[in-house]
Amino acid sequence: MLILLSKVTTPVISWISQLLGWLMNGIYILLNNLGTERIGYSIIVYTLIVYMIMLPIQIRTQKQSKMQAYMQPEISKIQMKYRGRRDQESMTRMNDEMQTVYAKYGFSPYGTCLPLAFQMILLIGVYQVIYHIPGYIARIGNLFSPLAEKIMALPGGAEAMQTFISDNKIRVAIRETITQTNVIDALYLLKPSQWAALPQVSAFSSLSGEISQLSDRVKDVNYFMGMNISMSPWDIIKDSFSSHAWGFLLIGIAIPVVAWLTQWIGIKLQPQQPSNNAQDQMANTMRSMNLIMPIFSAFICATLSLGVAIYWIVGAVFRAIQMIIINRSMMKVDMEEMIKKNLEKAAKKKKKKPNAVNQKEAVEQSRVSQQAYTNSKKIRNYNNSASAKKSTKKGETGNEIWNYQSDDPNSMFSKANMVSKYNNTHGNTSGKKRKGK
Repeated sequence: MLILLSKVTTPVISWISQLLGWLMNGIYILLNNLGTERIGYSIIVYTLIVYMIMLPIQIRTQKQSKMQAYMQPEISKIQMKYRGRRDQESMTRMNDEMQTVYAKYGFSPYGTCLPLAFQMILLIGVYQVIYHIPGYIARIGNLFSPLAEKIMALPGGAEAMQTFISDNKIRVAIRETITQTNVIDALYLLKPSQWAALPQVSAFSSLSGEISQLSDRVKDVNYFMGMNISMSPWDIIKDSFSSHAWGFLLIGIAIPVVAWLTQWIGIKLQPQQPSNNAQDQMANTMRSMNLIMPIFSAFICATLSLGVAIYWIVGAVFRAIQMIIINRSMMKVDMEEMIKKNLEKAAKKKKKKPNAVNQKEAVEQSRVSQQAYTNSKKIRNYNNSASAKKSTKKGETGNEIWNYQSDDPNSMFSKANMVSKYNNTHGNTSGKKRKGK
């Protein structure tokens, strides 16, 4: 009898995991019909399919990186121009000038965030699928169902199984009382030493034959390179010391090292952005990410299940091959043609949303005008206060400050001066009209 096995229930993640589970289930059925039952091979095929689906996004990312490197000299020039200036006006000007450069090349600075976010979502989804394999691959669930049903039917079997799960710290979420679904999840996650210990529980002594048969059967399904894919490399390293399996110790150590190496190679294959500015915030952020990501990969592959490590390493290798091919094709790309296409896409987006664009421009103009008015008001108040104290010196009237001429037409004083002249002119005119009345 097919029962509903446990799956992740978190919104959004559960939807993504369900889609990935359908894909994984289909791959497993296909490979099973071709003569192999090992889930590890299904994960490899699944990874290749996912990264083929991501290929258009990867190409777009490489184009974005190449364009970013192409316009980096102009960006660095702007950053050098405002280096050390952290006031709001300077930061606003710098941002406006950088946006102008982006518009010049039709570049979106947020375009490179999509692949990383998509990859993280896929990683969360595939982890949930691998962790709950019996819930997403029906044939695997049916493999454990008969023994789980017999354990639950034994007198005191449910309580004994719950105690066994607790004592062995098996990661199964049990709410109030254990269910048959929980038993199936626990059986899937059992390590070789735990399979050996299970029939030694007095409540399960009558099932020792079924437990031994299922343990041997699991080796044909859930093992990859002689290791249970539900175990983490860290678990493999710890178990190798107690069992003196030094070969598995080397494999357990090699997995996070290979994960670090493949991620590092992938980063080196990405177009590097030249920058001589030590205070280039974007360049500093990228350098930090390039340092952290390989370490993060090693941590992920060392602590999560071996199935996740297979996905991560195979994906990194396949992505590196993709980038080598894409980089060679990028060398032949005409930058002028790429800029032209970017500008055409930007124009189409602007044409689709004319109201939003016009509203944004109006808001920007209003912001500049409001800033100029605020600055002029501050200076006027300061001038009135100062002129009151110095009215006896050199015949000052309090208006001399408006005669200050700045070399920068966009400076605070220049904007304030323009607003003051406008107010004086219109104020005098309105005063004459009122007087005439």
